[in-house]
Amino acid sequence: MSISRTPAMAAPYPENICLDCGATTRRGRHCPKCGREISREKLIELAKLGRAAARSSESRKRHSETQRRHEAAKRNWRSSPKADLSDENPYVRQIQPRLATVTISALSSTLGVSESYAADIRAGRHRPHPRHWQPLAELTGVIPKARISPGDV
Repeated sequence: MSISRTPAMAAPYPENICLDCGATTRRGRHCPKCGREISREKLIELAKLGRAAARSSESRKRHSETQRRHEAAKRNWRSSPKADLSDENPYVRQIQPRLATVTISALSSTLGVSESYAADIRAGRHRPHPRHWQPLAELTGVIPKARISPGDV
């Protein structure tokens, strides 16, 4: 006796309905139009909270202290004896290529800068102040050359 089998058919997926407008969606709880609007509203709310936090007296105080520290470091660097650093070749050829091997947190703590700025330095979007080149040369294992010596920073 032979049993004939009919091909099994996959059950259709239930349609999702947007919670805001009732439109049929492919997936998720909102249609693309409502999802964009909700995302925009949330982004605006988060931006308001961020601006308010940045204007707080504690935040402004921390920002002022950071700016004072950076300006003092620049003054010390400018007044110290150093070689002519108008040539950026040692940084570009030796240090920058090796920054990819250094973690962002290590860059940030070594230079005393934010992690976002450290990420920009590592990616090559920003070139740090020459006073940072010596610590970066040490961090990346570059042997200091004549233009980047301990007295340069």
